[in-house]
Amino acid sequence: MERETIKDGREKMPIWLNVSENIIIISAMLIFTLNYTVIGIVRGSIFSPLKNLIMLALFVLFIYRFITVSKQQRKRWFTDRFLYVPSAVWLILFFAVRCLCFAVEDFQYGVLREIFFEFVFLVVICGWTVGRQVKVELLAFVFCAVNFIVNIANTYCVHILDISFQEGTSEGGLLKFLTGLSTYYDAGASGYNNAILYSNPNSAGIMTGMAILLSLLFIKKRKYIPIMTLYWIYSLYVLWKYDSRGAILSFVVSLICILLMKAFRFFTPKRLVAICLIASSMAAVFIYGYIAYNMNDNDRTLSSSEEKINSLSTGRYIIWQDCYISHSDKWALGTGSPTLEKDERNEYLKSQYISNYGTEEGYLPTTFSVHNGYLATIFITGWIGFGLFMIIMLDKIRKARALSARSTHNMVLASTVIFAFMVSNFEALLVTSRYYTILMVFIILAWGSDGADESERTLNAV
Repeated sequence: MERETIKDGREKMPIWLNVSENIIIISAMLIFTLNYTVIGIVRGSIFSPLKNLIMLALFVLFIYRFITVSKQQRKRWFTDRFLYVPSAVWLILFFAVRCLCFAVEDFQYGVLREIFFEFVFLVVICGWTVGRQVKVELLAFVFCAVNFIVNIANTYCVHILDISFQEGTSEGGLLKFLTGLSTYYDAGASGYNNAILYSNPNSAGIMTGMAILLSLLFIKKRKYIPIMTLYWIYSLYVLWKYDSRGAILSFVVSLICILLMKAFRFFTPKRLVAICLIASSMAAVFIYGYIAYNMNDNDRTLSSSEEKINSLSTGRYIIWQDCYISHSDKWALGTGSPTLEKDERNEYLKSQYISNYGTEEGYLPTTFSVHNGYLATIFITGWIGFGLFMIIMLDKIRKARALSARSTHNMVLASTVIFAFMVSNFEALLVTSRYYTILMVFIILAWGSDGADESERTLNAV
């Protein structure tokens, strides 16, 4: 049954539906965020099924909304165009390519699960499930609060480790707990992880950088400025201590983008977000082409320029080269999932090890991801999937009402999306992952878009 509308054309939403949507979205953010904290380290096995359940809940909500929205809204969803082609066609083409990959990979469950998550990110998280009724400020507050609490606890635990190393003690329940964590490095006073209560320092830095940006949403409440200033000083300190260079660089770029949006009318939130996405994807295309150019002779030995790139990327270039070689026969459709990508790369690395040493004894499989979200999308969804994904993302940016006006609020949301796009140059954090940065990106791009009429869409175009 279709719901009645109020005078501005938006639907009159039942209270139970408003509450349900907020609970589902906030729960999703908590699950995705806590997975990379000490809770995920200790209870990691519960988060995979929890992610499945919360995504299934979003899917059910989407189906309910799809059935109950007005015929006009359903028609608009299917007929709205981007690059002269209905947006729905781009989505259908992307998932047709992914389903073809699923068939080529012998219908493996891992690929099917990946396609389901991609469907939730690209289709289900939309204006129908994340409309005006979802409180983005509340979502941001929960994210910042979780990060702040874990940072405080982490600072205390690092202090305890410092004292134990200085005094040579190893007694106490907390010390035993910390030394039992997988993130603890037994290498003396300088060997332990400064982000011991996170899955790794990069996750700690990325979460903290994103939390600082989201906290700028509350800058309008002037009476809280003194408290917020203390929060920013502390958070900037721990961001620096975590030494996640990708997170720090992305954070600086995001701040510069806020200044550009403030200073120049040309740099609208939508336009700058689109520029950052295009620039990052083009950088990945250049890296791929550069590897291909240097692999013409099938020699893996790095040239002097490649050595410099490998050094600047802290060893990532070698990972990208291994990915390129091991997946060169799957350039069109990709490997299907991050797990298969890593398995196939390990098979290649093991064969290289055996050819060098004559045996696989002593070979240690790599645990590294692709460490570049754009390259990961190329390797996992193939060049066809990558191209379609970028078109879909640009379409979402064009329609994002949360990035339409030049308000400080929208600039902060834009800087958060830019942060996620920039940090994906260093970590595999695009749609091929289930990371909190990507969940927040799709929520922001979908938020506030419920019930937009055609004239409003035209005015809000990039």
